[in-house]
Amino acid sequence: MTFFRQLGKLQSHSTFSKTSFFLIYSTSEELLDLNSNNLVGSIPSTLGELIRLKELRLEVNNLDGTLFSEIGNLINLEVLTIGSNFIEGPLPFQLGSCKSLKLLRANGNKLEGQIPAHIYDLINLHELSLSNNNLGGTISPRVIRLDKLQFGMLNDFIVYVKNCLPHTLHVDLYYLSSLREQ
Repeated sequence: MTFFRQLGKLQSHSTFSKTSFFLIYSTSEELLDLNSNNLVGSIPSTLGELIRLKELRLEVNNLDGTLFSEIGNLINLEVLTIGSNFIEGPLPFQLGSCKSLKLLRANGNKLEGQIPAHIYDLINLHELSLSNNNLGGTISPRVIRLDKLQFGMLNDFIVYVKNCLPHTLHVDLYYLSSLREQ
């Protein structure tokens, strides 16, 4: 059984559209999949009120603005896909509160600044994709904390991390020459 939940009348400067926005959820409200829906505008910060949300999928739209800081309220979030949009600015440090996050795809946006240090606190990550953005800096030695990471793409280089032995990691880095220091 599904039901409608109104997130409120959203204004054009902070919306997917200029009209009221309704979402269809399962009764558990754990999944919101709006991939490839030609959505425009900023991602509404009111999505941060969906505290039971486990998957937020917004890839391949025309979303812009910054990622809302209320993302940190989504402590049960396991999947966040915002790739192939026009999202700009840094990834908010509040994203580090999403400790359950297993998959983060933010590739193909206009994200900028350093590779965020709070990424290394997301110890449940299996996949991380931040490529095709304007992120720079170096990979922190804290990457060793991501012992569940199977695949990652950070800018124009690829990081493969595989468990070799318990408590041991093997890291192969490719395309490092294109990493910019800021």
